[in-house]
Amino acid sequence: MSAFSAFLWKWTFRKGSFQAIALLAFATGLGLAIYSMIRTQQDSERPAVSATFDSKTNILTATAEGLSTDDRLSIIVRGYKEVPDRNSRTGYRFQYDPRSLYFAAIGPGSDGKVTQTINVYVPSRYPLARVKAFTGLEETPCATKETRTSLKIPQRLKVGCFVLRLPPGRK
Repeated sequence: MSAFSAFLWKWTFRKGSFQAIALLAFATGLGLAIYSMIRTQQDSERPAVSATFDSKTNILTATAEGLSTDDRLSIIVRGYKEVPDRNSRTGYRFQYDPRSLYFAAIGPGSDGKVTQTINVYVPSRYPLARVKAFTGLEETPCATKETRTSLKIPQRLKVGCFVLRLPPGRK
């Protein structure tokens, strides 16, 4: 046993068990912090998406950003139209048009970051537009309900998306 470990052993039990408990709690906390840091660094961020809409020109301007250098970013803009639905309390529901208004799959720039700003014309027949940014090879669905944060879903499998209600009476 080295001199330091002998000193630590004597110090721990010299003034009672409180020092032993404190030392054990510190070691446990340090171990959990290191484990959490390692787990966090293994996961990549999900894309962030923001948008604005100019009702005079019907142009949707969207920005998607935030990935690691080895990912690709896919962006889809789709229009939603109203369809009759007798089972709905409003008498209609929104259904997306399978024809995308915009699609792109891009990689990182020279700085290693992925940032894309797009301008898309949205026809007046669509009262809603959805902007979705995701990573991976396949399109993943948007979460339409609350998701427990304790689920072990890697960030790279999540999507950044939202549905934007467009102003009525556009031309």
